[in-house]
Amino acid sequence: MFRLALMISLLGISGTAVAGSEAEVRELIRGFEQAIQAGDVDSFNRLRRQSPGDRGYATKIAFPSSVTIKVDEVRTRANRGAVFGFMVGDGFEQRVGIHVIESDEDWTIESIRFSDDPMDRDAFFPPAGGKFEAQGQPWNQVPFAGLDAWEHRANDNWTLQAAIDDRFLYLRLKSHALLPPPGKRLADPMTSAKVPHLPYLGFRPSAPYVFKDAASFIAAPAIGVGTSTTTSFKASKNTYSLNWQLNLFAPGETTEIDSVPGSSTNLISVGPRTIQAKVPLSVLGSPDKDRFRLIIGNNFCCTLVYKPAQF
Repeated sequence: MFRLALMISLLGISGTAVAGSEAEVRELIRGFEQAIQAGDVDSFNRLRRQSPGDRGYATKIAFPSSVTIKVDEVRTRANRGAVFGFMVGDGFEQRVGIHVIESDEDWTIESIRFSDDPMDRDAFFPPAGGKFEAQGQPWNQVPFAGLDAWEHRANDNWTLQAAIDDRFLYLRLKSHALLPPPGKRLADPMTSAKVPHLPYLGFRPSAPYVFKDAASFIAAPAIGVGTSTTTSFKASKNTYSLNWQLNLFAPGETTEIDSVPGSSTNLISVGPRTIQAKVPLSVLGSPDKDRFRLIIGNNFCCTLVYKPAQF
């Protein structure tokens, strides 16, 4: 259900430009592979835009010299792109997604993500924005979910709006309390981030919209917005910081769609009281937007059905 269609959005870019960009990106990856094989630290850092003093600057290459990068797909749009494939070496094979960016007419590597499981490609490199974004995200035209009228008020710390177009589901959650910023330093990994309890956001691609029992509620997919902790290991003292994450929950698996800080895709943003997120529809199984519903609640008998505004 959640197998992603490998669609490339090339709106506004000529076929010649795309072909040229793809060739240049493939050349970048080949140069990166050669730098690893040769143990060329200077080229390894240059192709990742890292200079001495930068956090990601490498004094040695951690990858074995046997590594090859098998490119499965290249996507480009304007000055950004993504490469999907496998990094293969003696005794290992790892899926990899690489964000690339063009500046001063040169393509360089922005970030690299490894995964044991198939990568969510539309989340890693989202398609171009849809009609809602083209209209400037008019949230004043989007009704609020009726949480205040909901008998079970576990989520009355939030207001929720949602919109949907042909490419994305857009979410806007506003908290009555201040939210901890992305990257906030924590005293230890167990420190409470003091985040107001977030509403459960299940969804149904089509009817029925009501859960008949607890089993059907648990088995339903859901969109999750929440926090996690990053640990930076240091010789003197480890440091801890707060991440905000946008996840997809399905029976037996959790897929991270995006997180801040450190996002290259801007699918989630967090302000003092507001969280905004957008989820590519292909990540949700490419549902029919006319029949799509959010299911807000805590268990199968206490839910609120909400129809996102259509654009």
